[in-house]
Amino acid sequence: MYYLLETENGKIMGEVDSARIIDEINRIANEEVKPSEDYGFLILTPNESINNVQYIQMAKNVGSNEYTIEIRIGDDKNFNHYQYFSYNKEEVMAIFLDFANNNKLPDFQEWDDVSDQF
Repeated sequence: MYYLLETENGKIMGEVDSARIIDEINRIANEEVKPSEDYGFLILTPNESINNVQYIQMAKNVGSNEYTIEIRIGDDKNFNHYQYFSYNKEEVMAIFLDFANNNKLPDFQEWDDVSDQF
C-alpha cells in the first residue's frame, strides 16, 4: 500500500513497509528528533481509502513516556477524530502495523472521540 508518511523530518510518498514504521516509532521513542523540536511525530495517510480513514498519527513529547495516537475517519466535513493515550511503545507499533498491513482499525471502546475539538 502506498502512503504519505510524514515526520518532523519531512514527507515521503510511496510504499511504506513494517520496517520503516518500526524504525520511525523507535526513533521517536528514543527521542532522536530535530534539536529544534519538542516532540516527534508520525503520520500515515493512505493513498487510497482504508475503512474511510483519512490518517493515523502519533506523537510523543521529548522527556515524556506518553504517546498520543489519533485516527480520523470520514471526509473533510463529516468526520470522527479519535484519540488514545498509551505508555507502551509496542502497543503503538501494533496499532500502526495492524492498520498498515491488515487494514485493521483498533477497537475504539477505550478511545476518546474528540471530533468536537476541530
